[in-house]
Amino acid sequence: MYQIFLEKIYICQFGVTYGLEEANDNVINKLNTMTDTLNEMAKNYKETGKETDAKKAFIENLNEELEKIQENVLYEDLSNEDNGLSLEIFEFLEENEEIKKDDIIKILENRNEYILGFEDFDTNMKIEEDLNKVSLIINNIYKIGQVNNIWKKRLKENKKVISNQLRRCI
Repeated sequence: MYQIFLEKIYICQFGVTYGLEEANDNVINKLNTMTDTLNEMAKNYKETGKETDAKKAFIENLNEELEKIQENVLYEDLSNEDNGLSLEIFEFLEENEEIKKDDIIKILENRNEYILGFEDFDTNMKIEEDLNKVSLIINNIYKIGQVNNIWKKRLKENKKVISNQLRRCI
């Protein structure tokens, strides 16, 4: 913490000296208060620059969106966080930046989970529609997460700059 000290100031007028100790104390108190405030602001800017985990945010956002489509054929598998399917999909997205319904099917097959087709045309179309819907949701969540991470990094950098500037002021 920085403290500001001023020497006693005297004003001489017509041979009479006036002490300004009270005025100095007031100025010193104000400057010390300002210094403390700037220290706190710099500290707060530095502390709030923490980054959130991208995987965690992806899974949370995916679960929110899945709640809207509980009738989807993939709802049970994707909403179950213990089976790791959401994490596998996130890792796939990190490598490829986009996922298609065929990619989801391959991921499920690698896990020995299969979406069985039916002879009924309407049922097959419903399954395909569900897969397309889920892949669209997943891609949108991932892209929004990417944009959010970019903005969070910029905000973190800005806060770091502001913190450094505030520290220089004191």
